[in-house]
Formats: sequence, C-alpha cells, structure tokens
Amino acid sequence: MKKLIYSMLIFSMLSEAQVNRGQFRGNIQALRAQSNHSEVAKKVCKKYADRKDRLALKACNNAERAAKAMAKKFASKAGEFLGCVDGYSQGFHDGYVYTKDPTNYQMQEAQRFASNAAMQSAKDRAVNQASRVGESAATDHVIKAFRRASQTRVEPRADYQYPRVNFQGFDEGYMHDHASEYDDLIHDGTLRSSDPFERRVEARVIREVSRRAEYRAERICDHRGTVFESQGGLDLWRYHRSEREMDFAKYAWDNPNAILDKFLRGRHPLADEYSAMKTWKVKVKSQSSSGSNVDKPKIEVPKTGKIKVPQSNKDKVSSKGSFKKDKLQKLPSSGKKTKIDTKPSKVVSTGKLEINPDVLKNKKDKMTERVVNSEELKKLQEAYKVSFKQAYKRFHAPNFASKTYSSSGARIYPAAVVTGQMVGEDVAQIKAEKYHYDRKYKNLSQKVYSQVVKSQYKKEYDIVFDRFENSSVVELNSFSIKEQDVDGIFRPIEKLKAQISATNLGLVSGQVQARMSGQGINPLGSSTLTVPKLSSINQETSYIGQIDSRMKPDSYAEVLLSLQGNLDVSDLVVTSDVQVIDINEIAEIVSVTPKISSLDGAGGVLVEIENPSTKSTTAMVEVIVHVQGKKYSAETEELDGGEVRVVNVEISELDILSTINSRSLNIIAEVAINGKVLDSSRKSQSTGNQTNNIVEYFGRLASNPTLKMREDLKRDLKSVSRKLLGQLDQEIAYKLNWKKQREVDASILRKIQIQYQGLKISGKMTKSTQDVFSKLSKEMVKEMNRIKGFLWVKKQRRKAFVKELQKIDPSMNYDLAKKLAD
Repeated sequence: MKKLIYSMLIFSMLSEAQVNRGQFRGNIQALRAQSNHSEVAKKVCKKYADRKDRLALKACNNAERAAKAMAKKFASKAGEFLGCVDGYSQGFHDGYVYTKDPTNYQMQEAQRFASNAAMQSAKDRAVNQASRVGESAATDHVIKAFRRASQTRVEPRADYQYPRVNFQGFDEGYMHDHASEYDDLIHDGTLRSSDPFERRVEARVIREVSRRAEYRAERICDHRGTVFESQGGLDLWRYHRSEREMDFAKYAWDNPNAILDKFLRGRHPLADEYSAMKTWKVKVKSQSSSGSNVDKPKIEVPKTGKIKVPQSNKDKVSSKGSFKKDKLQKLPSSGKKTKIDTKPSKVVSTGKLEINPDVLKNKKDKMTERVVNSEELKKLQEAYKVSFKQAYKRFHAPNFASKTYSSSGARIYPAAVVTGQMVGEDVAQIKAEKYHYDRKYKNLSQKVYSQVVKSQYKKEYDIVFDRFENSSVVELNSFSIKEQDVDGIFRPIEKLKAQISATNLGLVSGQVQARMSGQGINPLGSSTLTVPKLSSINQETSYIGQIDSRMKPDSYAEVLLSLQGNLDVSDLVVTSDVQVIDINEIAEIVSVTPKISSLDGAGGVLVEIENPSTKSTTAMVEVIVHVQGKKYSAETEELDGGEVRVVNVEISELDILSTINSRSLNIIAEVAINGKVLDSSRKSQSTGNQTNNIVEYFGRLASNPTLKMREDLKRDLKSVSRKLLGQLDQEIAYKLNWKKQREVDASILRKIQIQYQGLKISGKMTKSTQDVFSKLSKEMVKEMNRIKGFLWVKKQRRKAFVKELQKIDPSMNYDLAKKLAD
C-alpha cells in the first residue's frame, strides 16, 4: 500500500514536470515544419505544361497522384512509427531521469533491507585478510626481535606491538555479493565487464521489464507496413541508451526509390496507368495529293435557305468534287458561279450562292494518330519516375508523415514517461539498497577486521615466539661456491663446496644440513653445520654438489643451496638461495667403441679422448667406463694440447644373464684428471640374438665344472631353463608339427640339440652335463600339462616329440614322457 501511494505521488509530480519540459518534441528535422502541399501537381508538372508536352504532362499528373497514394499509405505508417520511436525515447528518458535517484522513502526502505542482511562474505573476507595481516605482522615483529637479540646476545621477551588498524572496510560489498546477477548480460553483449554499477542495474531492471508482454518491441512501436520493417523494432534497452536522441539515419522513411519500386512491383490500381502509357497515341501530319482521293466537302441547303459548309474545310470546292485553289465553282443545280466562304452561307436575292474561295482550295497535309514508339515511351516513363520521386519526397511524404509523426509521438509520450518512471523507480530502489548495503558491509568488515587482526596477531605472535624460544631457527645470510680444483673455473663433474654465512635466531643451538641442487647440479649428500643459539657462522662445507657431466662449455648451471634442519622454518626466514655459475671444460671424449662379449661378461671399451685446449694437461688422464653399475678405469699419460689418443678400458666380471636379458649394454665413458670428470659420453652395444645367447649360455652352464658349488650359476641355470621352457611353450601354442622336419629345425629344441652335440663332440659331455640336459628334457614334458590336450591328441605327433627329446636325453621314452605329462 505504501509503495502504491508512493508511486501515485511520483506520477503526479512527474506529470507536472512533463508540462514544464514541453513534453514531446520532434527530432527529425524534415518533419518539424508543417507546410501546405496543395496544388502539388502544378508545381511538379509545370515544366511539361510550359513545353506544351501533352503526353508528358499527362504522365506527370498520373505520377503525382500515385505518389500521393503511396505516401498516404507508407509515409503515414513511417511517420507513425518514427513518431512513436521518438516520442517513446523522449518520454522514457524524461520519466527515467526524474525517478532514477532514490527518494527519502526509498532510502528508508533500503536501510531496513540492509539492516536485515547477514553479509556473511563481509565477515569472511575480513577474517581472512585480518588473519593474513595479523600473522605477517606478528612474524615480522618476532623475527626482528630475535635478530636484534642475535647481535646483543640478550634473550628477548614477548613484547606485543599490535598492528595499527588502517583498514577502512571493503568497498562495493553489494557488487561483490550480487556480481553473478549480471553475468548473463555480460555474456550476451548487453554489458561490458568494465561497465559501472548504475549501467549494470539499468540493464538488469530493463531486462526484467522487457520480459513482460506489453513491453516487447513490437507492442511498443509497430514497424510493420513500413519500407524498413526488416530492420525490426527497438527494445527498452535501445530506447534507454538513446538518452532522448534517437538515430534515425537508418530509417529511410522518405526514400522515393524504395517506394517507387514497391509501387511498380505491387498491384496498386494506379500502377495500371504506368503500364498503359505504351498504348498512348500521338497525332502526326501526313502528306496527301489532289484528286478524287480527297473527300469533297459536304454542302447542304436546308429548308431555311441557308447553306452549311463544314467548318474544318477551309479549302475551295470545285464542281467536279475536287479541291482547286482560286477558282469559282458552279452550283450543281444552276451551273452559275458564286462565292462560298467558311462561314454559314446564305442564298442571296439573286438566287446565287456565294462561297468563300478558301474552302475550295486543295489540301496537301493531313493529321493522323499512331501508338508511341519505344523511344517516346522511354521518355514518358522517365518523366513519370522523376515526377513520382519529386512529388513523394518533396511534398507528399513529409506532408503525410508529419501528421502521423506528431500525433503518434504525442500519443506515446505519456505512456513512455510512465515506463521510464517505473524503470527509474526500480533502479533508484536498487541504488538505495546498494548505498546502505555498502555502508553496512564496509562498517561490518572494518569491525570484524579490527577484532580479528589483534587476536590473530597475538595468537600468531605466541606461536612464532614459542618456535624461536624452543628450537633453532637458522637463517641463510649468503653463500659462495668453491670448486674442487680451485683453478678459477667450473668444469663438468667437478665437485663443489659452499662457503655459508648463517645465523641461528633461535634460543636453542642446532644443526642444519647444507644441500646443493639445481639445474645442471647433482647433489652429493649434505654437510652438517652446527650453529649455536643467537649466533652467526661463516663456514665451508664439504663437497655437497657436483656439476652434471652433461654440461657443456659456455653453458651455465643454477646452484640452489638450502639449509634443512629438524624444524622446517622456511616459512619464517630465508633458508635457501640460488647462484648462477658458468661452465668450462678442458677435455672431451671423441668416440666410444665397446668390444664386450656378452657370454663372457668381459672385454674392453675403446675411448678416444682429445685435449681441445692449447696447453698440456697437468696430470695423468683417467678414462672411466660404467657398465651395469660397475666402474672400470684406465690411466694414460698427460695429453698435449690438441692431442688425440685411444685408451682401452678393460671390462670384466659382468653379470652374463643380465647382459643377455638386457639385449644391449649401456656404457658411460668418462675422462677425468685427478679424479675430476672432464667429459662423458654414452654408448650402447647390442648383445646379439637373445635366443641363441640363452641356448649357448645354457650349454656353458651345463658344462661348467663348478656349477654344483656356485649358487650364482645355479640361479642362472634355473632362470635360463625357464626361458627355454617358455619359448617351447610358445612354439607348441603356435601348433608346431613335430612330424615336419622344417618346423622342427626352426624350433628352440633344435638349437638345444645343436648345443648338446657341440659339447659332445668337444668332449665336454660329462655325466653332470648330461644330467642337466636330461632334467631339462623332463621339465619340457611336465610343462606340457597346460597344453597336452593339443600335444597328446595324436599318437604320431607325440611320438615325434619324444623322439626329438631323446636327442638330448637318451633315457627318455614314450611311456616315461606320458607318465610325466599326466
């Protein structure tokens, strides 16, 4: 009820204000002045009348009438629409600006609204920010206190220095809590993310109003029936954005070309006149000769005694019926000569008829009619179009449009004012709500902040002070890097030390581990530093880092030094730092050629080394090779500048089975002087066919006299046997036919047979060796448990398989094989 009374009050005030503003004022210049357009035809067609061009004048008059008819229909509709748009734009703006600012009543309503709002986000944001500030201030105060104590060696006491509260609260709380309400308007392009609050509220309120049927574009101003109807109507947001000044440039309301085209393409009755011009006739003169072909004038003598002579016949008539000039003719009845003139003749008292001699003269020219030709029709059509456009644009369109424009604008203006008022009231209400919401939000967040920042400060101060009081807090002040060779350069694989300056700010002596890492740096463990309480040290570590062997000359490494202790204090003080160092080297590996036997687990690696510098090395050169986690090396004499040398590094005692299974050996070669690696290179060597190696290794293990005494060889034999059984299993699964020699020759069993025969020929087939082969044979039969359904179905095939087993195990027979397989 209060809102209704308030709205009525506003409307009455607004109505009075409308009078003061003059209400609707037309903005289209061509439609403001109302002029008398009577006698348009005379003005438009005057030039044709002056030229006495009868047909062009007729075409012009027809065109003027057509233009008037079209203007009555389309210009009137255009004026009605444009007047509506102009009037609505002005009225909406006038109504809006008068009510868009909150009134006292709205401010009171908004204050009540804000007083009931919880504003939880104001509290949460204030707590979060106060916590961060309180914690940071407390930590800083404690650290500063203990830093001073480390210099004075006087233990500090808790001394609270609460931070000054300069926080004034959060602004724009309303937008913070209601920002999501405008996302769809930003998404569809109505708003930009940078638009101010008032523009956002205007858009949102207008969007809500526009959803009502009576405020849809086509219900406000109807553009249908205009020549620009395809451009569509305007919504409330466009009316609002116009701010009382609409842009009518796109509305070609008086475009004569469009109207003429619509007229000629349509079915307007007057359009038939344009088409009918092709049937219009013109009079032309034609030549004629004297004689009987010329009609004689008809002369009648009525009872009154008067003789009538045709008025159009001004020539003279002969007695023979032909026209002859300057001769007197006899009347048919008397034969006497008399004069006949063009005026009505009379019979004189003498009884003779006097005729005007001119009537009797011969006529040589005659007027005839014909249809207009194409050239004449083209000129008539051009005259029609020009006259139509001129009459429409200059006279009829402004005349008809101005009437509907003014009346339409004046009619719609009051309704638009009410709509603008309604939108303005809603906007004002939200602005009022925002005002009080923001004030409370600001005050509430300031109040909560003030409370939390102090309590959080004290809480954090006690926690941090306790950490300093009861533990070591070692802070890294600075560090420098020292290389292993102390020659002023850093080389790949060179070990690094650190000269560390650190301070223990805690009241407990403690130990920290200095560690080195970073890009291009390999850690080498840690170095323990003991730092007394409230004291500083400047100490050199052991070698805790090594430059990566992959680093090249002119590159750089980032050395990260960190101090790590029993208590992680990186959140309180600086415990790590980074330095960048340049990398140099004095020797390189040119090539690596491995020559290692995978079945012997031994061989050598040929490493070609080069001294790329101009100076000789100062010590023996060591070439190091890493294979399977083992390290081998060889020393050589000093290298002269530019010298290239090949060094053979002997390899032994490799894990043979591991070498075979890996299929290749990964070899790392390094060159070092005085234990410092100068360069490194990687190389891989294939270990050969794995199946062949497995079979050969099985033979070597079987014939090794120390097999029974070495557990490592027994483990290898067991692993090799499993691989052979697995290979046989795959061949059976692929339906190997033991009756076909070609398939048997490609099987794993054939390779084992060849190895068996080789040992036998070389005299290495001892009883223990035969036992190993026999055991493998029996295991092969037992392995058939999973696939015996295939292997033992056909008697001939299983006999063929047993026959092949007998070549490595003479004790094997069909009955034994069947028994083992069941």
